[in-house]
Amino acid sequence: WKQNINSNLRPTVIGKLLFTISYEGYLVILDNSNGNIIRITNVFAKTKDYKKNKIEPTGFIIGKNKVYLSLSNGKIVIVNLIDGKLIDIIKINGDKISRPFIFNKNMYLIKINSILKLN
Repeated sequence: WKQNINSNLRPTVIGKLLFTISYEGYLVILDNSNGNIIRITNVFAKTKDYKKNKIEPTGFIIGKNKVYLSLSNGKIVIVNLIDGKLIDIIKINGDKISRPFIFNKNMYLIKINSILKLN
């Protein structure tokens, strides 16, 4: 199967589901076996400055029913995976940050010249 999704982010596969996020901020959930779209949710629907500042997703990670999405403006958007609703937006830095990484039950981000540990 093949689906055209406007994204350069590495997708995540959990069980029979494939998760990715488009350039425009849509969380796309696909059936991994046949490519059928299960759900598309606009992650940026509640963010005020997305369109005017041309913010792009830089990476995401999924954990305990939440999606943690890093943005090119140094913020992390936390979205409920079950209903797609925005939980929180956390400002980390004013610059671009990496995709979140998990190690020993801690989340880490990489920014220019440093590594950040989030609790």
